[in-house]
Amino acid sequence: VFSARPGRIKTEIAVDFPHPRHYTIKTSPEFMEIKARLTEEIRAESMAAAEH
Repeated sequence: VFSARPGRIKTEIAVDFPHPRHYTIKTSPEFMEIKARLTEEIRAESMAAAEH
């Protein structure tokens, strides 16, 4: 996840799913946890950027 300005790496999240990935991975608890974390990181960064 990049910061708003200047564009720097804010957070790096490892995604340790095997390749090839099957479409059903999207319903796994692990995927949903990563998605929620990414969504929150992006939301927080966009809110911080909006304050400036």
